Amino acid sequence: MHDLVIRCPRCKQTFTSGNADLLAGVLITHVEQEHGHAPPREHVLARIERHDPTS
Repeated sequence: MHDLVIRCPRCKQTFTSGNADLLAGVLITHVEQEHGHAPPREHVLARIERHDPTS
């Protein structure tokens, strides 16, 4: 298995994980703490899938 990668759409910080669900949680937590809102988990998971269709 390879690491999945997602970048914060606001500050461009990059996050990686071998698990899409964990990666989504990390990004949601980051956005909520750093940028003041929480994107819907379904949107984040769809972005991960779009950027890495093998996940």
